[in-house]
Amino acid sequence: MIREEELDTKNTFTTLFFSIFLLICASTHVLHVGAETISHNSRYFRNNPENSTVIIFVHGVSGDPTSTWTNVNRAYWPDLLKNDPDFDKANIYMINYSSPVMAKAYSINELAECMWRDLQSDKVLNHSKLIFIAHSMGGLVTREFLLKYKDYADKVSLGGFLYFFATPTSGSSIARVMNYLSQNPQYGKMVPLKSDDSLADIQRNWLASEQMTRIPSYGSYEAKDTFGVMLVEQESATHLCNRPVGPIDKNHIDIVKPADIHDESYRAFQAAYLNESRVSKNNTLDTSVPIEQSPLNKNSGEIIPDVSKAKETIFNSLSQFQNNDRLVAVSDTVPGYFQLQSSPVQARYSDACVYTKESFSADIFVQVRIAGSREVWVLDLYGRGVALGLSNNTDKYYIYEAEENWTVWPKLEVKKNPLINTLAIHQRGRFVYAFINNKYVESYTKLKKAEPGPIKICFKANPKTGGVIEFQKLSVWDFQK
Repeated sequence: MIREEELDTKNTFTTLFFSIFLLICASTHVLHVGAETISHNSRYFRNNPENSTVIIFVHGVSGDPTSTWTNVNRAYWPDLLKNDPDFDKANIYMINYSSPVMAKAYSINELAECMWRDLQSDKVLNHSKLIFIAHSMGGLVTREFLLKYKDYADKVSLGGFLYFFATPTSGSSIARVMNYLSQNPQYGKMVPLKSDDSLADIQRNWLASEQMTRIPSYGSYEAKDTFGVMLVEQESATHLCNRPVGPIDKNHIDIVKPADIHDESYRAFQAAYLNESRVSKNNTLDTSVPIEQSPLNKNSGEIIPDVSKAKETIFNSLSQFQNNDRLVAVSDTVPGYFQLQSSPVQARYSDACVYTKESFSADIFVQVRIAGSREVWVLDLYGRGVALGLSNNTDKYYIYEAEENWTVWPKLEVKKNPLINTLAIHQRGRFVYAFINNKYVESYTKLKKAEPGPIKICFKANPKTGGVIEFQKLSVWDFQK
């Protein structure tokens, strides 16, 4: 009769033996394909000086820049991109770092330093748009790099993006076993998430940074076991992603080895690339538009839309607003000067909104001057399906699609007045330009079609006291009337 403790010991040794076998098999499978072309240096695969975008491949643990991305039929992912017209305007760069199965190696934090060294040395960071495609641990190295070198994050969020294939963002159980067997510290950094470990630090630092959370982050997870084991679970592979995620019907190794351009791994990355290219293009001001017709003077940042052909509506009377029971005309001698109030409530915040009776198209320029406030936390101006908000207590703002539930608060780079601030939105259908105090702050592209409707002004205030704002000079120019 086998005692329970003997069975536990046997199970432990079986698990250890299987883990070693798994990693050796996985490494052998990775390395035998295309091994004759393996380079031990990070390098460009394509470097066209006319291209402003670069796609950076980052391999995972025990991988390399050649075999990680090479299919058994010899198809090499960077080569597929190079021959695809969709990617003609993107350079291709291959990151390499040492990651032995059993021997000592750099930590993830140190690998982030190595990544910066290679990207800086080869002038990869001179590109205006950075796109990272990362496999497994390579995604952790990429996030660590961006957290350490935040100056380059805007080159990822503005036109670039991140794509993670089977990255153990919240850890992998197999890494716990390998951490005991191997001298490579990289395994120890991928054990399931705990509050005091490296993965938890990456998570906290990433979520605490508005700059990081704005970066488009896509993800795919493996749908098949690798030698009988699911190396990275769905939850871990999609953690911290803020763009579409989905399964790939492959194991952990083959998920980044597309056989051709019709392979689902390839098509998943291609879809993200085309989507972000579209968004980036829509967010870029058309320099072919004559400057007098543009909402932005690129030299001064002042608002100079050509409104000569638009119908102007000035809101001077209470009768021009719906639900005006909370609205008061402040002065008989100064038309269009209003006070909007909210009451104390038993809730997270007290709020109030006022709507125009008149409806407007999605081709408008709308502006309002906030002349004062009391106990107000956030001021909001709504165009057609888009909101521009200004924090009353911090130097931050947001602009977002009003139908969506979430917002991101960037730091306001233009000067905010402690008492009087002007908010303005210039909409061209789905294309939106936001201004604060006559200075351009951001462009935005709505995902949904903007429908005609009213303009509204809202605020959120201290629930214990309620709040008050005073506004004036609410004006709308409609280019469709």
